[in-house]
Amino acid sequence: MNRAASLVALAWIVACSGPPRVPVIVTALDGIAEEPAPVGGSSPGAMGPIVTPPQPAGPPAPASALPGEGFESLGAQRGVQVYRRKVASGIELGAEGVLAGSPDRVLRVLIDYPSHKRWQKHLREQRILARGEGFVDVYERLELPVLDDRDFVVHVTWGSEGELRWLRFVAATSGGSPPVDGVVRVTAHSGSWRLEPAAGGRRTRATYRFHIDLAGSFPMWLGSGQATNDLPDLFENIDRELPNYP
Repeated sequence: MNRAASLVALAWIVACSGPPRVPVIVTALDGIAEEPAPVGGSSPGAMGPIVTPPQPAGPPAPASALPGEGFESLGAQRGVQVYRRKVASGIELGAEGVLAGSPDRVLRVLIDYPSHKRWQKHLREQRILARGEGFVDVYERLELPVLDDRDFVVHVTWGSEGELRWLRFVAATSGGSPPVDGVVRVTAHSGSWRLEPAAGGRRTRATYRFHIDLAGSFPMWLGSGQATNDLPDLFENIDRELPNYP
């Protein structure tokens, strides 16, 4: 994997992973921690309260709003339309495609963080720091080729509006987990999923967007070129997971 591919690998869900190694059936939305995790607090050894930038409330805008927000199309592959918006630092991308399950099932895949290990091949470490009604705080460390390891603490929230489901995530600027020697802490990372029912609710029209600034020594101009491959891979990986969430 080159450095450009590693950028999207850091975008919360690695886009270049293979299919699941072990079939797992998941039936409950709240079964997202592999072991007991504090509710509304921090895990032992945490660095203090998690501090995050303010985020909008409610569902993100649909894909039709992306061009009006300054996103330009990078083309489509395998049914997934990819967008980019130029920003002062880091990279900001968007994608729209149809997933082969209902919004409820897709949301369950996205918030089942411990199961991400099956399809994030660069995920070296992950800990659930806190969870509660409609949120989870997660520490993740990624082991990447060429680059130094990156880690972040991400605060994830989700909800619904009628049949629509949505999810937002944002990296903590401080707190949650102490820095690790030799690992670059990512503090500028945010994004969202908008999950709209399609085909009578049997499928989902998904709009994904994220911004990330990797920090450290990384030529950010390398990032967008790989996106038209990596983001369709991400949608395919989610489709592979859906049979585990009946």
